[in-house]
Amino acid sequence: MTHRRSTDQIRIQVIGKLLDSAAEEMDVALVKTAFSPGIKERADCSTAVFTAGGEMIAQAAHAPIHLGALASLVGEIRARHGPGAFRPGDVYMTNDPYTGGGSHLNDLVLMAPVFAGRRLVAIVGNIAHHSDVGGAVAGSEYANSLSIFQDGLRVPPVRLARDGVVDPDIVDYRREFEAHHQEDRTFEDQFDCAPVLGVGQPVSR
Repeated sequence: MTHRRSTDQIRIQVIGKLLDSAAEEMDVALVKTAFSPGIKERADCSTAVFTAGGEMIAQAAHAPIHLGALASLVGEIRARHGPGAFRPGDVYMTNDPYTGGGSHLNDLVLMAPVFAGRRLVAIVGNIAHHSDVGGAVAGSEYANSLSIFQDGLRVPPVRLARDGVVDPDIVDYRREFEAHHQEDRTFEDQFDCAPVLGVGQPVSR
């Protein structure tokens, strides 16, 4: 009995380290491919791995404060989009703190499912701080704000991509965003790095 317990602890530690490594690899990929100083130099971003049920089981250590705000996001996505919300090729996006989308509107979250064959085995996500998402003042963090809407654009959990194809309406939004934020590459970095979530996908051997 003692031997079995010891073996189980070893297995748990090995699996845990592999999951931590997957989260760290996603984080490194996001930082290395970024142009925005907020991500490239300050590493104001984080990545995490969740169970299929939505419990966080691994995280990159750059900004743990981001990840505490994501605890309820998987459940919120399912509440809005149904129990079958996570399908192969789906990517969800949000920045709404009231639905688990980060700690304030400047933090944009992307989440995607991980499948082994046809079985959903995990959900992976990244979150990054954006310097400006609109609102009453530059930087979107208004000290005299009386409403969250004064801090900028509030995006509920929406499907960014379906079956691996980005929603054209989101593409239109991106173009409008870029037209008004030519100096800020953060949205582009995170948007273009949606495939970084694929780093968390299982590798066939």
